[in-house]
Amino acid sequence: MDLDAVAGELYGLLPEEFAATRKVRAGEAQAAGNRDLAAAIRQLRRPTTSAWLANLLVRERPTQIAQLLELGTAMHRAQADLVGEEMRQLSQQRQGVVTSLSDAARQLAHDLGKQASDATMRELEETLEAAIADSEARDALASGHLAAAMRYSGLGAETRGVATTSSQKNPRAARRGTAAAQPRRPPGRAADEAGPEKRRQARSAVARAEREATEHARRRQRAMEDVDRCNRAIGEAEDLLRSLRSERSRAQAELLKAERALKASERRAGDARTQETAARAAEDTRGQSTRR
Repeated sequence: MDLDAVAGELYGLLPEEFAATRKVRAGEAQAAGNRDLAAAIRQLRRPTTSAWLANLLVRERPTQIAQLLELGTAMHRAQADLVGEEMRQLSQQRQGVVTSLSDAARQLAHDLGKQASDATMRELEETLEAAIADSEARDALASGHLAAAMRYSGLGAETRGVATTSSQKNPRAARRGTAAAQPRRPPGRAADEAGPEKRRQARSAVARAEREATEHARRRQRAMEDVDRCNRAIGEAEDLLRSLRSERSRAQAELLKAERALKASERRAGDARTQETAARAAEDTRGQSTRR
């Protein structure tokens, strides 16, 4: 038993099964005399729902995840080469790939008897977007060991939610070590490097503009959906109002008829009572005449 194997097992479970299984595996490592492994297992964090969905996609939809990872690599290469047309085409593919995986995750959760909230799905989509934008995030997603959602800020992805295992490396630390080992460049090289620096700045500007455009497109789509929902609600309310007004008109007409019928009935009842009184009086008069 090693940490990679344990992490692979734990992050493939349902979230509610994570803690109990982690405790069992840590106990097994402890019983085997491997206290370091036991401690490392105990440090593995239970995944949030969005992270669990991302891990589930890695296991259940590997082909789609591979497409997303390849898209991220292609976009990075296009940015590096300043290929604007290719970047536009890849950016168009980006939303489709993320939406497809989001739909797949929602269906997988449903098949397992789980409901994913809108907030959870937004976190999942942010995680997938981060994996497209950042190489470390791609490695983190591909590991299938996410414990929390990732987000790309423009300066790099927040990948602190990845379970640390023995097979994972720290690319940032590696880059820092490489940079420290490189000799200082002579002053005369500065002018030669002005061009690459400008290209790097341009790539950064292109990437930032693409990310902003994608985010604005997503906000626009959400706003359009909200407007459509409100319009549907208004339409339904207007239909209901028209129906109620029509029903009120029918009720008012029926009320008028009933009031007229009531008045006519009251008149007839009054006439009948008058006739009854007159008849009784006439009868009394005849009775008196007969007695005389």
